[in-house]
Amino acid sequence: MSSLRNSAIRGGKSSAPLAKGACGALSSSAQAGWTDLGDLLAVIRYALFSEEEAGRRLSEVIHLPGPVSDRPAKSRRMRRLVIFLAMLSFSRVAMAQEEPVTTPTDLFDEAEGQGARIAPGLLLNGILEADLVHDSNIYNRPDPAVGDNLAILSPSLILRTDLARHAASLTTGAEIRRHFDETREDSEQYWLDGRARLDLGNRLAFTSRAVLAERIERRGTAGDALRTDEPVEYLEKRASFELARTGGTLELSGGVELARRDYDDATLNGNPIDQSYRDATVESVRIRANYRVSEKTQIFGQVRANRVDYDVDPGISRDSDGYGVLGGVRFAPSALTEIEAGVGFIRQSYDASNVSSKSGVNYYVRANWSPTPRLRVIANGERTFDPSPLIGVPAILRSDFDLRVQRSLGDRLLVEANAQYVQEDFEGIDRQDDRFALRLGVRARVAQHIGASAFAGYRKRSSNRSDLSYDGFTVGLGVRFLL
Repeated sequence: MSSLRNSAIRGGKSSAPLAKGACGALSSSAQAGWTDLGDLLAVIRYALFSEEEAGRRLSEVIHLPGPVSDRPAKSRRMRRLVIFLAMLSFSRVAMAQEEPVTTPTDLFDEAEGQGARIAPGLLLNGILEADLVHDSNIYNRPDPAVGDNLAILSPSLILRTDLARHAASLTTGAEIRRHFDETREDSEQYWLDGRARLDLGNRLAFTSRAVLAERIERRGTAGDALRTDEPVEYLEKRASFELARTGGTLELSGGVELARRDYDDATLNGNPIDQSYRDATVESVRIRANYRVSEKTQIFGQVRANRVDYDVDPGISRDSDGYGVLGGVRFAPSALTEIEAGVGFIRQSYDASNVSSKSGVNYYVRANWSPTPRLRVIANGERTFDPSPLIGVPAILRSDFDLRVQRSLGDRLLVEANAQYVQEDFEGIDRQDDRFALRLGVRARVAQHIGASAFAGYRKRSSNRSDLSYDGFTVGLGVRFLL
């Protein structure tokens, strides 16, 4: 990490009495400001006054290597203009510099590494992570719980541009799990993630993202109702576009997103199960406006609408549409603190006549606070309507909250804690699940591009259906390589 240092042209004889007199009680930054101002006024005099007067005044402040020459008037005017513009440039650079800001992750580790340049403006990064984990309840079920050890390998490659304007990246990765005993829980996940940003000028930018992923459904989640022989697999396709105008008093942004999930058929006790009733498409649109009321504070308003369409509706339609409205405040007093919070209203209406519309309080929280460069607190929370994996349940109202605390101990050791809470309210039936998870970890930087970690976690699900409640813990060791 590099830091920029301020620079200024120092004054000569005429600036000495001022520095020793009236400015003697001022801070060093104030003295530098007066010195820059004195230098600037001297150059302005040089640009405006006559040749003889300007040369005399300028020599009192800036010592040139020789006397003022007798070059033609046009050449002398050009030289004065160049010096004048240079002084303005130096002053602007000096005023624009800020102290570099570091956070625990900056001190500890690089996110992607510097990368290998494979072409002008094109970098390739590689990340390889490997974990050895013990899980006390790999199926996330009530007693009797089944424990096992497993190895997790997570490689990824990132191809990204390194341009003055515009940006693009393409990430491909995988997560491969291998269990020591319960081998039917072995799984592979793969994904491809492409992003692009076009800087259109005048504070206007267009961003897009496309994701193609082969994923599994985690045990113990809402979709794991049938307790299939192996984890359920599905194909996820996602595309989003956003146009935003930022940087002024009024900031505007709008975007659309299209998400699609197609589930593979599963088996239960060796018998095939058709999962096509879970295939669904979700369309959403969002409009947001930020208004700057001060240098550090913005107020914002946001409207989001969605439409959920299922391919198959066995018995009852689960299609729905809804909207959410938010209003709140964004407060960023420094580069180390950014807090954004909003409240509003959320509503989802269902095509099925026997399912009532659902309304409630909407909220959104996002905070990134570093009271010191070595301590960081991150908080996120929101409410959303998710598609349902169950027949007869059109949607799930999901309330999330996530809190993470990181503390660096020097530039090679990072301690972190993470707490998560999720509430799932199943529409159309009497079911509510509450999930809680806590994770503690230590990460160490062994070398510049090598990291090691140790972690332990506890998770618990409580439900008004007793057969769905469970808990479990994990412990593990990991290593990370930046290629």
